[in-house]
Amino acid sequence: MNALIKNKKNFSLSETLILSVLFHAALLLVMPKNNVLDIDIPVELKIDILLEEKKPEIISPRKKPIPKPTPKPIPEPIPEPIAKQVAPEIIDNKNIQSNSNKVRVIKNSIDEYSAKITIAIKKQQKYPRMALNRNWQGSVIIELKFNKNGTVISSKVKKSSGHKILDKEALNMTKRAMPFPMPPKILKSKIFTVVVPITFTLK
Repeated sequence: MNALIKNKKNFSLSETLILSVLFHAALLLVMPKNNVLDIDIPVELKIDILLEEKKPEIISPRKKPIPKPTPKPIPEPIPEPIAKQVAPEIIDNKNIQSNSNKVRVIKNSIDEYSAKITIAIKKQQKYPRMALNRNWQGSVIIELKFNKNGTVISSKVKKSSGHKILDKEALNMTKRAMPFPMPPKILKSKIFTVVVPITFTLK
């Protein structure tokens, strides 16, 4: 076996080619002969297929139902309000006169009490030094509010003199003049205001 393998290895290229040609020739003799011309060529068949085109169905639009108009409600007539009969007010002239008399008496009492307060405040008057040096003059109106017990609950400048220093001195005068004399009986248990004029003049 080894000798055969060695012999195969010793074949030359020319010998190998000869063996190959002989081998292929033997194959041609053994294989059956097939005529190339006997092969049937398939015939082309033309078949026309007609397809029916479906026509689109025409859908007619549906008519919308027309809504019937709803009848408007007839408003019921609103009954007119019946005016209440008011009895005529009876005016008593005596009551009017008595009330007006009381108002007059109270006003007179306030004026009299205001004069007393003015006298008491003027006793406390001091001319401010700055106003003297600058020759400032003027009139201040002070408004005092009294409670039911006759005590001052507020004081303010109702009308200014035009100089703050004179206005301030007028308020200080009212503070120095307290306590004021008691108001008259008709003014007790009442809240009232008193107006006090204070004048600053250089002689």
